[in-house]
Amino acid sequence: MAKSPTRLQKLLGWVIHLLLWPLIICLVLSYLSPFISPEKAWWISFFGLAYPIFLLSAIGFVVVFLLTKSRRIYSIGLLLLLGLPLHIRYFSLGWSTERADYPNDNTLRVMSYNVRLFNYYEWLGEDRNTSRDSIYGHIRSVQPDVICFQEYLTVQGSNFIRDNDIVALGDYRYYTEKYSIAKANRRIGVATFSKYPILHSELVEFDNTSKQFAVFTDIVKENDTVRIYNIHLQSIRIQQDDYDFLNNEETSNEEAKNGIKRMIQKLKHAYPLRAAQALSIVQHAVSSPYPVVICGDFNDTPMSYVYNAFNASFEDAFRGNYLGLGSTYAGKLPAGRIDYIFHSPALEAINFSIQDEVHSDHYAIHTDLILPQ
Repeated sequence: MAKSPTRLQKLLGWVIHLLLWPLIICLVLSYLSPFISPEKAWWISFFGLAYPIFLLSAIGFVVVFLLTKSRRIYSIGLLLLLGLPLHIRYFSLGWSTERADYPNDNTLRVMSYNVRLFNYYEWLGEDRNTSRDSIYGHIRSVQPDVICFQEYLTVQGSNFIRDNDIVALGDYRYYTEKYSIAKANRRIGVATFSKYPILHSELVEFDNTSKQFAVFTDIVKENDTVRIYNIHLQSIRIQQDDYDFLNNEETSNEEAKNGIKRMIQKLKHAYPLRAAQALSIVQHAVSSPYPVVICGDFNDTPMSYVYNAFNASFEDAFRGNYLGLGSTYAGKLPAGRIDYIFHSPALEAINFSIQDEVHSDHYAIHTDLILPQ
């Protein structure tokens, strides 16, 4: 005869029940977030942002239900299985392929790197020249054929960053730069450097802002032309005071409340803007007469509407070509993977790599792409 559950067991059962169903609802909403535009329901993007928390919590419940032999495991287990196509956006099981296995004229190595002004204002706590030289060293070691910089900086009348210095890193004699911010002698924007001739370069402007834009560059290698998009989508513009309220143990309840409100307002503002910008780029890219590579800082996770917009028409070079979760943001917030290289199905990615060292608030990423025969 089975023993009746004790009062403590009943209480724990009710607690688990009360926690489980809100978690299921949150996980379902996070599953829906990539498919619902923030322009229609901005709030659902928060569930996509918090998806890793919901996923880990659900896995925790699975472990508890296994140990207690609870039938509740079927509900949460089924939900996790239904989300498998979304889970694998975060995790890749892949391995490196030697580039030497392919003819040199049949591959193109592309790097995307948000260099955050080469640490010009020394946010990283180290000397700007040290950061710049370390970034240069990484580029020399990887030797990409094409580099897409975001938050690229030039300082007129200074030797800190010069185009010729970038050119000398690997014979990047062909380049194009577009700037969205010009203050005093400093210009900030995106830059694309190439070892191969640039046939044409042009802006893709967004209707909702003049400070963000995409730049496409048609690059010719041998008999192949590839269109490279260099993009930097709308940021939430986190300032130092946002970090201060998160890190300061002496923050008052009122300061914390105001800080959270401020962060929510910034996210609420950025999500719809990014969604519209992503759709503009996808619409432009799908009509390209050449195979397409889309590089940049998307400022959004794989469980977002922005990611889904690109993923619907192009392939994520990370998937199947990297081993692990992969995080491209090196800042103070746990943003995870927000920098991407997407490509046309006509191209094939054989490698994907994420930089190990921290020389910016982003890690450089690069991949090798096999060009069409």
